[in-house]
Amino acid sequence: MNKFQVFEHPSMARVAVKAGFSWPALILGVFFSSMGCIVWLLFNRLWRFAALWAAILVIFIFLDSTIRTSIHDTSLQSMFQVALFALFFLSSLVPAFKGNAWKAGKFSALGYSHVRTIRASSSHNAMKMVDQEPQVPAEK
Repeated sequence: MNKFQVFEHPSMARVAVKAGFSWPALILGVFFSSMGCIVWLLFNRLWRFAALWAAILVIFIFLDSTIRTSIHDTSLQSMFQVALFALFFLSSLVPAFKGNAWKAGKFSALGYSHVRTIRASSSHNAMKMVDQEPQVPAEK
């Protein structure tokens, strides 16, 4: 069972966001690197983070090209490329660890209010469990 944060909006549908680690972001990030991260971020409509990851990708491409063309010592060039690859790989792990928190923040920024955090097997079940809870009348 996973933890899900359930959000409500006065005029939009209720949503549930898994709390913690994002396996889809990890799989896309590891197997498809920054492009996989960008796809995951776009799929989850995290536009600013997708733009940031696209900029990071361009920076890594530029650095790689610079290393290949300006360093003529092959052992030094290899060392810099290994270090660059390690940084590139580690940066592709960030959405796996922070992506769900970014999604929750996105809904808060869009006017959703956090209803509660609940343990459920899926986001759909989390929303059903919140629907089935008895409603406490507001105090007057």
